[in-house]
Amino acid sequence: MVRAAVQSNGLAVQFASQRLRADRSVLMLAVTNNGRALKFGLPKASLLAEVQRAAAVQVQTTLRAPVSFHLDFSRNPGSRDTAPLAETARRRASTSS
Repeated sequence: MVRAAVQSNGLAVQFASQRLRADRSVLMLAVTNNGRALKFGLPKASLLAEVQRAAAVQVQTTLRAPVSFHLDFSRNPGSRDTAPLAETARRRASTSS
C-alpha cells in the first residue's frame, strides 16, 4: 500500500514508518516521482548515491534546467536548521543592493 502511495505521490513517503523511510526501494520510488521526497528519507537510504542521483534527475526534469546540489549531513542528519540559509540570503540581499 505504501509503495503504491509513494509511486503516485512521492511526498507521501513522509507519512511512512521509519523502517520504510530507511528502505532504499521505497525511497527510490518516492524520489523518482518527486525529487523533493529525498528530505523525508532516513540517512540509511537518502545518503545512497543512486537515490540522490534519482532525486536530482527528477527535479532537473521537472525544472527543465540543470540542477547541482550538495547534501551536507555532517550536522544533524534530520536537522531542519535554516539559520545558515537565512544568513546566506541576508548576505546576498546586502550585496545586491
